[in-house]
Amino acid sequence: MGENLQVMQAGNPAEQTGSSHQPKRRFLGVFTKLKKMSWKKKLLLLGLAVVVAVGIKLAMGSGAAAVSMVTTTPLAKKDIEESLSLKAALEGSESVEVVSRQHYEVLELKVKEGDKVSKDQVLAVLDSDTLAMQVEQARDTYDLSVYQQREQIQQQQREYEKALQTLTAAQRQYDRVKVLQAMGAESEESLETAKNGLDDLQRAIENFDVRNGHVVASASQTKQLEIYRKTLAQAQKDFEESQIKSPINGTVTRVNIKVGRFADDTDDAKPMFVIEDLDQLQMKVLVSEYDIAKVSQGQAVEVTADILKGEAVQAVVARISPTGEPKAVGSSERVIPILINIIEKNDKLIAGITAKAKIAIASAKDVWVVPIEAIIEKEDGTNQIFKVDADQTLQAVSVTLGVENDLEVEIQGDGLQAGDKIVVSPGADLEAGTKVVENNE
Repeated sequence: MGENLQVMQAGNPAEQTGSSHQPKRRFLGVFTKLKKMSWKKKLLLLGLAVVVAVGIKLAMGSGAAAVSMVTTTPLAKKDIEESLSLKAALEGSESVEVVSRQHYEVLELKVKEGDKVSKDQVLAVLDSDTLAMQVEQARDTYDLSVYQQREQIQQQQREYEKALQTLTAAQRQYDRVKVLQAMGAESEESLETAKNGLDDLQRAIENFDVRNGHVVASASQTKQLEIYRKTLAQAQKDFEESQIKSPINGTVTRVNIKVGRFADDTDDAKPMFVIEDLDQLQMKVLVSEYDIAKVSQGQAVEVTADILKGEAVQAVVARISPTGEPKAVGSSERVIPILINIIEKNDKLIAGITAKAKIAIASAKDVWVVPIEAIIEKEDGTNQIFKVDADQTLQAVSVTLGVENDLEVEIQGDGLQAGDKIVVSPGADLEAGTKVVENNE
């Protein structure tokens, strides 16, 4: 048998394949060789055989259906809120910039930044000597004009009354001559002369501006007096403006002028003062046209800011603009300005800082909530989720969506239970009945 083994090893492979007795010989040869091996070598070969057998088994198993890996999250009930988050600067409910067109020196500043002021309170005083002189001159001119007009009207009244008397006498003379001329006692020429005198007096009386028997100022006289009155009013206004006053109740938030400078020569051409009503802070934010339908007047708002260090204050949507505007130059999206009033007092808040407004849109308590990535939108517009059964098989569950925020969404559906393993971000190849392995690391 040893010779047969040697012939088998040295022979032509083609010849070995062609012999019908060759497999039996190969087996007998190997068996004979194993008998001659030590027991240690036999154990080694046996171990190798086991390894090979396992490999073959695995290789055969690889031909079975592949198992999909999925990430799951346990289903649970919780509270959920939908909101819009928007940023804007806080500002006073009313803000005015106090400026002066007067080119006069500032003699005194009455306030500083942070001071609270009331309406018409003096903020600064200008050099008003020149202005006072202009007021005095304008008043003298106006008073003189009024006096002269009064004198002129009185003189014209006397002339008017005298003209009336003369007209009455002329009318009697004309009537007398007319009668005599008819009797032949007066000539036609005398009658014509009396008639011309009467007509001249009537035209003279018509030149007077008379109302109810009294002479009044002419249009030119009235116009001239009005010019002098306006000049005086402007001079008085300029003088009053030499005392710079606050037009509203509020707080001085900016002072851009110094004593010794001219009132119209401020720092960087800024207003002399900025006054704001800080008792009512507000925010003006821009809401996308895609979200504006969710916002209504009176909606609750929560406002936060870095300066509050984790605290929040309550606010409310006070006004929604009736028109939109471009979001940015060249953008087709429109935004709608809305006004938010801060209704909760907090001394930490100051105007000018950036704050974040969270507008509450909708909320639900103790409802099923899943990550948005778990929702599958079907072609017919309905929604579903996958959950993993106890035998690691996918089950499709039709759901209705409720309140939604940036990360999660409320769902409603049949057969949902706490602890259900909901698939997150399911692949397009997954379908109900698929065997899966969870990978939640």
